[in-house]
Amino acid sequence: MSHSLTQLLIAAGVTSALLGCESEQANIDSAAEQLRWTAEVVSNHPAKSEANCVELGAEWGSCYTAKFTLLNQGEAITHTDWQLYFHSVRRIVRFDSEVLDIEHLTGDLYRLTPNQNWQGIGQGEQLELPFVGEFWQLFNFDFMPRAFLVSEGTEPRVIANTKTNDVSEFTLPLVLENASRSSTDANIQMNASTRYVANERASFEQSERVQSGIIPKPKSQVLFAGVRDLSSGIQWNIPDLAQSNIDALTRRLRQTGIQLSSSGVKVVGEIVQDLTSQEGYKLTVSADKIMIQAASEIGLFYGAQSFISAVKSAEPKIQFMTVQDAPRFSTRAMHTDIARNFQSLETFKKLITQMAAYKLNTLHIGLTNDEGWRIEIPSLPELTHVGAKRCFDLSEATCLLPQLGSGPTSDNSGSGYFSQQQYIELLEHAHANFVNVIPEINMPAHARAAVVSMEARYQQQMARGNTQAAMRYRLLDPADTSHVTTVQFYDKTSFINPCLASSMQFVGTVMADLVAMHKTAGQPLKTWHYGGDEAKNIHLSNGYQDLDGDGEVGKIDLAKEDTPFGRSPACQKLVEKGIVSEVSELPTYFAIEVSKLAHQQGVTTFQAWQDGLKYADSADQFATQNVRVNLWEMVYAGAADTLPEWNAKGFGVVLTSPDFLYFDMPNEVHPNEPGYYWATRYSDAFKVFSYTPSNLAQSAELNTDRDGRSFSATTPAGVNQPAGMSGSFWSETIRTPELFDYMIFPRLLALAERSWHQPEWELTPVIGQNFFKGETRRTPLHVLHDDWQRFANLIGQKELARMDRAGIDYRLPVPGAIWESGQVQSNVAFPGLAIEKALQLDGTVELVTKNSDGTRQSRLTVLKSLMTQ
Repeated sequence: MSHSLTQLLIAAGVTSALLGCESEQANIDSAAEQLRWTAEVVSNHPAKSEANCVELGAEWGSCYTAKFTLLNQGEAITHTDWQLYFHSVRRIVRFDSEVLDIEHLTGDLYRLTPNQNWQGIGQGEQLELPFVGEFWQLFNFDFMPRAFLVSEGTEPRVIANTKTNDVSEFTLPLVLENASRSSTDANIQMNASTRYVANERASFEQSERVQSGIIPKPKSQVLFAGVRDLSSGIQWNIPDLAQSNIDALTRRLRQTGIQLSSSGVKVVGEIVQDLTSQEGYKLTVSADKIMIQAASEIGLFYGAQSFISAVKSAEPKIQFMTVQDAPRFSTRAMHTDIARNFQSLETFKKLITQMAAYKLNTLHIGLTNDEGWRIEIPSLPELTHVGAKRCFDLSEATCLLPQLGSGPTSDNSGSGYFSQQQYIELLEHAHANFVNVIPEINMPAHARAAVVSMEARYQQQMARGNTQAAMRYRLLDPADTSHVTTVQFYDKTSFINPCLASSMQFVGTVMADLVAMHKTAGQPLKTWHYGGDEAKNIHLSNGYQDLDGDGEVGKIDLAKEDTPFGRSPACQKLVEKGIVSEVSELPTYFAIEVSKLAHQQGVTTFQAWQDGLKYADSADQFATQNVRVNLWEMVYAGAADTLPEWNAKGFGVVLTSPDFLYFDMPNEVHPNEPGYYWATRYSDAFKVFSYTPSNLAQSAELNTDRDGRSFSATTPAGVNQPAGMSGSFWSETIRTPELFDYMIFPRLLALAERSWHQPEWELTPVIGQNFFKGETRRTPLHVLHDDWQRFANLIGQKELARMDRAGIDYRLPVPGAIWESGQVQSNVAFPGLAIEKALQLDGTVELVTKNSDGTRQSRLTVLKSLMTQ
């Protein structure tokens, strides 16, 4: 064969291959555009379905039925060389299709592949894909966007109608009978009329306590006749505050419409010795002075914040008053997770500004988790080159696999990180606002982003022949054959192996780089948050039984299940040496070892979620001066009993009760509200406000459990006082900055109120005192309701308008409405907000709540026609 002919054939082959790839890409492109993917819950009550949840191995024998539907709106699709990937945060325990096979990859990512029965899907035809999922699905936000198609050698394409953050574009409405998880579910579904009843807790109040009110409520505020006119502006005269502190105050001041002026009213601040609280202050407003006195700079800052808060909403004036104030807790925190879905520096700077305005002093920021690593570590660039990005790379050499609706590309909130400089800027902004930042680097569990990144580093170094360098930061024991399933359905790659010297090397390097960033920013790293939670195999929980069991929980082959690290030779050596008695103790062992690194770096407080330290006998086992736990047990599950147990062992306890303080939980019981609901079906601002952190058992008299039913709690013996409390926000379903604000605000104000101010209606703990909603009546409800009346009006008449000017996309409460004497009566949770009504031709009334400048509105609610009542 001639040389020229050979070249011609090769060229023809390459051209043919390229044309084939182009053809395959065209097939994927057109299919993604013409297919329509919809998701629908069929039944949350398996007794009405054919699903046998126990035999299917569903945890606690609980499951629901649902289906996906593929509608072909274009030409027939007959080719078989494709796969469809989709996200499901519920474990799929049965998939009923004769033409598509299903495979679970990792986390919430599943793959569908045509099998030998696939005959194609014609134009106008639809393919129904029924399945059974674990537990239940009561809110549409459980369905994730960005299902995508791909074939070998092509770029993946998202199915067009799922390329959105609005789940209503690819989900069918949840019918009312599926809005409850069982026959014992007593939660009240919110509609116009039930919401009206709930909103009756507060009515519009035009009073001086509202116009001059302060959030959080001071210990003492006495109002006098007379006002100071501030229309000419003010001038700060607080020499003990740094210019950055003054600038922070000025930015908030402008939200009231008041400006700085050299001829304005002087606001004087001075440090005095006769105040005992470092964060306390005294504020005096009279005809001849506006004076702030405090024992420290932070007290002066908070006094100035209260001055700004007390300015009237309708005019630039402030009532004559005296305020004496100090906080109930030294730790008033907000935890935010940005690993699942990332948020920008600007979003966080706005959050910090609002936290400072309401005297929250701690930002606990979750920088890492299974789904992402969000902070640049200069010593280990792979952590962000790989771990900060989610994309379609099955080898995970360049990114993590898609999760939580991020789809195949890295141009959304599934990817992103703070550069070193951005993190320093965040710290500087926090320092200017007297907000301490606690970084959380999750370990040993919830660490898949770190593990995969270091595996990519390992492979790169090995390819260069650098074996020693490759092993230096490897986080997996390659000989570990443990079979585990984590809470989010990952395998052993979710865990940093605590038995490897390279794991300690990794932690020390990350910690050193973070300590250096904090030092550069002028805010030394005081607290290291270890994470520590959920280091377990969920299949070894009480929700499962062996295949030959006769209980009512899910049946699985328990012989195939391992405790994390159970088959790691490196960890077995620690057991053999008696360093730990069993591998389940390893997360606590690792925590103690990490605390030694923290102490060496000058960190004074070690903190973790409480289950990460559960095998510790005493806080004295740790190297740092202080050890704290975030107590995230539900109040209805026994948090009141757990609190004194931790106190007795010497741990400081930061209450982080999911049923009250998790702001990723829905604001109300309605299928169109965003959020997870494993801890509670709802947690609105009133529920946060009614939390009783200094007497946890009392909360049982004021609230219900997850099913909306009363529960009993008794004040135990021991020390029942926490060191502080923290709101918490996990971001699995929060993919935009607008939704970030929607979930956090205005609940953050109730968190600030309760962590700063102890109200009269919160009872002093009495050992052995029992509380049970509907039976005991110990709480002075008239005092509670009057307190809420003040607070709700303050939010509706003052604070939300200021948030509008600050660019906060807070949640506008959906209005309530009823028919009364032939007229529509409406109300809203925060009186002072405007409600718009529109009568429809069918007699129904549509209602929305509007914000202060009319640019945003709440979710729409519909009041049924009077004829149907």
